[in-house]
Amino acid sequence: MHVVIHDGAFHSDEVTAVAILRLSTPDLTYARSRRPEVIDAADVVFDVGGKYDPDTGRFDHHQIEGAGARPTGIPYASAGLSWRHFGARAIRALEPDLDPDQVSNMYFSIDATFIANIDAVDCGVDVPGPFRFGYSNLVGGFNPGWRDDRSDDAYLAAFERATRFAEQALRNLIRDVADGILGAKIVREIYAATPTADKAILVLDSYVPWSSVVTRECPKVQFVVFPDMGGGWRLRAVRKRVDSYASRRDLPEAWAGLEWQALDAVTGVPGGTFCHRGRFIAGHATRDGALALARRALADAGKRRG
Repeated sequence: MHVVIHDGAFHSDEVTAVAILRLSTPDLTYARSRRPEVIDAADVVFDVGGKYDPDTGRFDHHQIEGAGARPTGIPYASAGLSWRHFGARAIRALEPDLDPDQVSNMYFSIDATFIANIDAVDCGVDVPGPFRFGYSNLVGGFNPGWRDDRSDDAYLAAFERATRFAEQALRNLIRDVADGILGAKIVREIYAATPTADKAILVLDSYVPWSSVVTRECPKVQFVVFPDMGGGWRLRAVRKRVDSYASRRDLPEAWAGLEWQALDAVTGVPGGTFCHRGRFIAGHATRDGALALARRALADAGKRRG
């Protein structure tokens, strides 16, 4: 597949558009040009050409009629058009074990939380969110500065570096969203199998992404015990909402900021490693020790209520 995008300074939308295609089309080639004969010879054209026609592989959004908008009102730019037509293919290429519903859920989730923000920046739409002044500026920073070499070759090399960066960012994002989908299934099964009397503490004997599914679907859980991928075990408080750091129940105030023997002296559970001063996470050397800390934290909260 041969892709054409415009030359000169580049932006995050067309860089990301090419990166999306690369994820599912390893033999992709591209050229940067505004010349009509170069555009006409391309299989796919992004961000130039004045036409949105998926049947002929034309995906510009600068023409007067644009290229449509999402139900939220955010217009489609090159990143969104690429994701709209090739995103599901990219997901399937990287995560072949997902079923069609999971692919569809991931597609819409990534569009809403990532791709739409790229399009909003390119189209001049103010949208709050972590990527509004982050990702797009990082990609734009690959352009040569005013004191740098600004030749066509320099821009071409810079665009390649930016596209590789965007490709890796997308790979990471798709992997993380897929991890969450597949991990949620495991968490639901463990929660369902946990006796009602013990549901305040969820124990995961191997690490899977749990925070979002527990916050949304497991209302009885106050603390989660799980192995840390760097060694040891962790005890973590469950958030009240997925978009908040506030916990359903904090760890005891007396534990805040303590480490090692100082923490053990307060908890009475030897083997503790730390308790964050924010009182949302603590560590222990063993599974049983982390579980004991969770039970102590529940008992402490019960005493304070009494």
